Amino acid sequence: MPQTVIFADLVRETSSTTGTDNILLGGAITGMRSFADAVAPGESFHYSMIGSDKPQESEAGVGTLQPDGTILRAPSGGVFTNFSAGEKVVSLVAGAAWYGDTDQVLATQSENITILQAAGDAQDSAIATLQAAGDAHDGAIVALQGAGAAQDGAIASLEATQAGQDSAIANLQAAEQAQNASIAGKADVDHGHALSDIADLEARLSELAASAVGNVTPERYGAVGDGVADDGAALLAAMTAMQSAGGILKLAGRYRTTQAITLPDACMMTGGGTLITENSAGLTVGNDCIFHNVSIVSTHSNHLALYCVDKHAPRLLDCRIDGRIYCRNDGAVALRGPRIDRSHFDVDFGDDYDGVEQMDLFSIYGFEGGHVRGCDIRTANIHRLFKISDSLAGTETSVSNANSRAFEISGNLLRGSGGKQVVDCYRATSGLRFVGNQLELSGAPTYAGPSWAVVIDDKSAGNERDADDIGATYLISGNCGTIPCAFVSLQGAFGITEPGHSGDRRASVHLIDNKIRCTSSDKAVVEIRFFDDVRCRGNLLETNPAVDATVMRLLSNDEAVLSDETYRGGIVHLSKATSNASGLSFGGSFGRIDLRRVSVRNFDASGGVRCDRHRGNALTIDGLFCSSVDTPTQLCRAIYFSSGEMLSLLDIQNVDAEHGTGGNITPVLDSVAQAALRTYRDNGWQPRARLAISGGVPTSGVFLRGDRVSELSPGTSKGVDYVCISGGSPGTWRMSSHVPNKAASIYRPSLAAEHAGFLYFDTGLAASGKPIWWTGSQWVDAAGVAV
Repeated sequence: MPQTVIFADLVRETSSTTGTDNILLGGAITGMRSFADAVAPGESFHYSMIGSDKPQESEAGVGTLQPDGTILRAPSGGVFTNFSAGEKVVSLVAGAAWYGDTDQVLATQSENITILQAAGDAQDSAIATLQAAGDAHDGAIVALQGAGAAQDGAIASLEATQAGQDSAIANLQAAEQAQNASIAGKADVDHGHALSDIADLEARLSELAASAVGNVTPERYGAVGDGVADDGAALLAAMTAMQSAGGILKLAGRYRTTQAITLPDACMMTGGGTLITENSAGLTVGNDCIFHNVSIVSTHSNHLALYCVDKHAPRLLDCRIDGRIYCRNDGAVALRGPRIDRSHFDVDFGDDYDGVEQMDLFSIYGFEGGHVRGCDIRTANIHRLFKISDSLAGTETSVSNANSRAFEISGNLLRGSGGKQVVDCYRATSGLRFVGNQLELSGAPTYAGPSWAVVIDDKSAGNERDADDIGATYLISGNCGTIPCAFVSLQGAFGITEPGHSGDRRASVHLIDNKIRCTSSDKAVVEIRFFDDVRCRGNLLETNPAVDATVMRLLSNDEAVLSDETYRGGIVHLSKATSNASGLSFGGSFGRIDLRRVSVRNFDASGGVRCDRHRGNALTIDGLFCSSVDTPTQLCRAIYFSSGEMLSLLDIQNVDAEHGTGGNITPVLDSVAQAALRTYRDNGWQPRARLAISGGVPTSGVFLRGDRVSELSPGTSKGVDYVCISGGSPGTWRMSSHVPNKAASIYRPSLAAEHAGFLYFDTGLAASGKPIWWTGSQWVDAAGVAV
């Protein structure tokens, strides 16, 4: 039976635990719950812990919440991971051990079904014996006593067989009740997604498996199941029988077919076996087909595994796929998209992918909803991981009558090399959730374009359904990993001016808590253009340092807010653009941009934040730190304006910067920074008032020209304020004000050079006294005569 553990939704915290100690929790991640909110002390649960910056350091196992709030670790296999310093993410998950126990229950059910089938066969045999005994009775009266005895024996055998069948059914029902009890109320919190729909599916499969009627195997219809013989005819016959009985097709072997196979509506396939298709059409699926714990392999050169047209897309759970999944909705009826959970994809198109034919792993055209969650996806030499669109590509020219809406790609391990390796949300895609994925992409691309990007190109010459996409939101959150090229390249339609396009789409982008390192600096790590609303928060984005490398590029979005961001190896580039990738014209301006608590490090460019072609609304920066590489090739400024186009508002405060060697960066904020309203305050390059001191001018520390300090204990023989007239350590200082004093000559204060200009009214000079001044070395009167 599955072990008794606690499950809960959305439980994820940070940790700084090192070594093999108990897990010390550091607080819930934004949008998640803490363990203390979901688990009581002493309760056990499955956990996973992975290093945020060191994903190679990870551990999964069963943990127990302690009274002191820590987690007692019991790693799978008994081997502790010796974690090094740094941030980790700890999640409450549904562990593999629990699923393994559940799979064992399913296996027990299958054994019970086999017993039930054997009992049925025995019953059939007993009935045949009874019929033979009756024939003997009719034909030979003289053998009546013997035939009667034989008949009695056959009846006794039949009753015994029936008792065995009843026992098998009772065992099966008990196993089903145990499984339902273990599944009921549980949730799969991997990556924050509820398991309720998966539990419903598993319950339905269990219900059908409990009834022997309608459950068929290809072997009953002549299949060999060795992966060599052509079992196509047997598969078709089995599916026909299954459809009429409303049961399940159980695959236990390896079934090869060269025939075109069409699955009926609501077909359910399970059993752990493998179906190998050599047909160009793969498996054509009907409405709402379900695949559970099966393998599907396409050996055809087009690698098409599942083909769905104008049907509700299939459901996959715990499957293994080697081939493409193609779903298209040509009609005007809303259809559900594919729902794929906990499945494994291992696909290499090899020489069949030539860089021209658009061979995509998932092709999804015109479906509402759908997801790929918790899957292990390993690819090589493919065009795209996902194409989500309303219009077709390559030689196909038709256009779906429905938009693809609200598709979700979450909690997956995406590993790949070669090809294009792209998630392409193409024309008329309304919303996307790309959340909690781990990216492990490497190797030089075999395609001339980008080897990775989340691309949204939802405005091109062939698409005019703007109104269908109003209000779409693209959420890209919690992803981590290393990739060879751009991470995000988003292109919306705000501000379009082309005839036939309304330009009033209101689409938003939320880029939150992603940790991505790009091993190439050819393109911006993130580029977002022509959106109504952009929100970036808590991202750590890094690229290889190179001259003028860019990490974040924002072009002509109506409004953008960047907060609590860290960028390494490149700069923030703010500008406007006038056309999109398809050549359509845009009237969008620079937009309203707000930067809050942003760090730009290890860059080599004219500015940590670079603004060009910036005619537009407003730029507000509150909290920016910039640090260049140790030996930059150019003057690196904190903020650089490359042109003098007018902004309506420019507000810059709390900005500081330094070269790698420690020298301050002087930003250019003079005539090129044009704005109707400009405000600069509390910035590292500006003169500023410092804390009060005592004992005269500063004798240590780094100061800028124009810095001011105040005397903590002013008096008649001291200065009140001092100003730095030449920056340095500590720089050159002069007194700027003092308390005027009037007394006899013997009370003149003892002053130093920095007190030059000190005024003293000496009552001992002349009859009524006269004013004198300290030159820095002596006292003089108004005529300049030493006194």
